[in-house]
Amino acid sequence: MSRDYSDLSEKQWAKIDPPMLPPRNVDIQLELMEESHDIMDYIKLKHWLIDGALLCIYRDGKLLNHNQDIDWAVYSEDIQSRMTELKYMFLEEDYAVRAFKENTRLNAYKKGEMVSIQGYGLKKKHPGFRFMKKYCIPVEMFEKSELIEFNGFTYMAPAIELYLSRKYSNWKKEYSGDTKNKKYLNKKVLCAIR
Repeated sequence: MSRDYSDLSEKQWAKIDPPMLPPRNVDIQLELMEESHDIMDYIKLKHWLIDGALLCIYRDGKLLNHNQDIDWAVYSEDIQSRMTELKYMFLEEDYAVRAFKENTRLNAYKKGEMVSIQGYGLKKKHPGFRFMKKYCIPVEMFEKSELIEFNGFTYMAPAIELYLSRKYSNWKKEYSGDTKNKKYLNKKVLCAIR
């Protein structure tokens, strides 16, 4: 099932989904982070703040303008069963919405910024990890979730320092924002196991 839910042509999507280059609008990103959190709470979709937004909030106490988007992790099996409901909730809030063929990932665009909801699934051969494409997170990080408060909201995150250490080479040092240079990623996050 590879189609866009906002019924746009590929040419129209190219206008909405250009390369996400810094600087980003952190005020709009904050608005989208809060709205997407509220939407997933409303439909009772368990979700974790991950990647750059989590890093910036935890380390710097704010979003930084080189953070490309707002990333959320969900369980693949949960998003698959709630995809229709999720997409309509975002559409009602004036987002352009795109789901991907595996039906475990959804990108929502509004005011030039993006929210990415990524399903992490289990593989029978590797029960200790949850996978999303080439990335994997140990199951224990989801099981040891922590809460992080920011701007009047409380967000759930995978075991924060364990997650950040696994995802980024040196997460305590502020990153320049050069997303073409993948050296900031820790190689542990890229899973060779299939």
